Amino acid sequence: MNICTIGDSITWGPRLPFRVAWANLLRNHLEKNFDNLYSLYDLGVDGDTTKNLLQRFDVEMSARKPGLIIFNIGINDSLFRGTEDYPETPLQDFEVNMELLIEKARKFTDKIVVLGLVKGSDLLTTPLIQSTTGKSYTKERTKIYDAKLEEVARKNGLMFVDINELLTDADFDDGLHPNINGHIKIFEKVSSELDKILLIKHERYATLVDQTDNEIGYKKLDAFDENDIVRVSALWITNNKGEVLLAKRPTNKRRDPNRWGPSVAAVLEKGQTYLEAIKQATKNEIGIEGFVTIEGKKLLVTGYNNFYCQLFSSQLDLEIKTLELNKEEVAELK
Repeated sequence: MNICTIGDSITWGPRLPFRVAWANLLRNHLEKNFDNLYSLYDLGVDGDTTKNLLQRFDVEMSARKPGLIIFNIGINDSLFRGTEDYPETPLQDFEVNMELLIEKARKFTDKIVVLGLVKGSDLLTTPLIQSTTGKSYTKERTKIYDAKLEEVARKNGLMFVDINELLTDADFDDGLHPNINGHIKIFEKVSSELDKILLIKHERYATLVDQTDNEIGYKKLDAFDENDIVRVSALWITNNKGEVLLAKRPTNKRRDPNRWGPSVAAVLEKGQTYLEAIKQATKNEIGIEGFVTIEGKKLLVTGYNNFYCQLFSSQLDLEIKTLELNKEEVAELK
């Protein structure tokens, strides 16, 4: 499959000591891990707006016949010169241009992704220090155009990758162009979202530890056995009446099938902390996030299954019927 990333300098990646823009990193990732399945073409042009993209889009796509198109455009549409009364692309024109680009893209593929906008400090961008024509960019205007991008993408049923809060001011070289750290963050977000479209499943590894909870290695999640000690996080949720929410594991689970237990439990994967694991599992299994946890004891459990279990608790007044159960992980709640 040919993949085309098309946009402006954020796609192209200027002001970097090596070719480490997010599109470069994505290409390296796909070539390294998936042999010849995917060919990525970076079609970013410094300074491009949606108007420029409309002019070159058909030629670029006809030459490459993409199976997936990623739009990374809009930051230059948001710029102004002098005052905000003179935008490069008025917001209503920006919306029309994006609709036209999506219409053109659908002639080549139904796999279309829209990457959101993000900007750093305004200190060096009002005006942009290297601009000879007085170009100015602000966070406020970037957010307005980013919101319009998301609106258009959602309306057309497309995947929108939100990165507006992903980067900090420290992740930019000049307030406008991400530095290496910024591009790595964008790549990681885009890559994880593309997995859903490309149906890529990554191998997942459990963290193995010794009798004192020191990491000693990793095994695939479906490969560790009774001789291994893994790390587990367990969350017990209570309401203001002191009632405990219990979860029942599905019958097809390899470990403890059809068994009632804590509200949420998770085997720690490679690189995860106990807290990260339980937060992610709670979101994935019952659709709850942003809650406060209290860390309890950490116990070594031995027997048929061996694991270090970090206990967490949280008081939440919930109605079971309002929870979003992931039936692959939770059969029933009570």
